[in-house]
Amino acid sequence: MRIAPAIRLSPEQRTVLESQARSRSVSVRVAERARIVLFAASGQQDLEIAARMAITPKKVSRWRWACRGCRKTRPGPDANPRSVPA
Repeated sequence: MRIAPAIRLSPEQRTVLESQARSRSVSVRVAERARIVLFAASGQQDLEIAARMAITPKKVSRWRWACRGCRKTRPGPDANPRSVPA
């Protein structure tokens, strides 16, 4: 079995993620991603996190890699505007 790479968080990053994971005002997606990253940073493997959160291991892996900066994220809608306002 392959072991997932470790994630290290600064105290500031951990504080922000913990706040997002508990928040009722952020979207469900943001809270879920925050919990995935926090579990990964605590040393849990993708299969353990997936079972605990009732999501797919692929989703856990995707966010582990995105958090580590190994995966390029797609630019947002404002990255390449199709027209420039006058």
